[in-house]
Amino acid sequence: MPDAPRGPITVPPPEHRPVRPPADNLRSHIVRTVQLAGPVMIARLGLLLMVTVDTVMIGRYDTSELAVYAISMAPHQLLLTIGIGLLVGTIVLTAQAKGAGQEDRCGAIWHAGLITAFVLGLVECLILQFGEQILLALNQTPEFAFQ
Repeated sequence: MPDAPRGPITVPPPEHRPVRPPADNLRSHIVRTVQLAGPVMIARLGLLLMVTVDTVMIGRYDTSELAVYAISMAPHQLLLTIGIGLLVGTIVLTAQAKGAGQEDRCGAIWHAGLITAFVLGLVECLILQFGEQILLALNQTPEFAFQ
């Protein structure tokens, strides 16, 4: 399998553009957008459902444990939001490559995004190893920070 071309994404001249015509109506434009954005939407929905289920399960167990969970989620959510923000570029570059007719670059862009996500996940894990110290620095009680 040949390597994907490197360098900036360029729009090919009209005679070299892909056979697939641009969206000619709103419906086909929406379908193409959902096809591209669907996996991202599903991932975000999965994250939302996971946090919701955690909250409900912990809240039914003990309200003080729910408070601990909510406080401990603050550093995690901050790092998660930063990571998602840094990975948005993968979505943009993939859309640009697809729109420019350079679909062979999408795999290389996804691969770079996957490596970036893995490294960001490792950094988050390392930072959150100091969760107790982080919560103490945020003026939480030692009992909450220790749990």
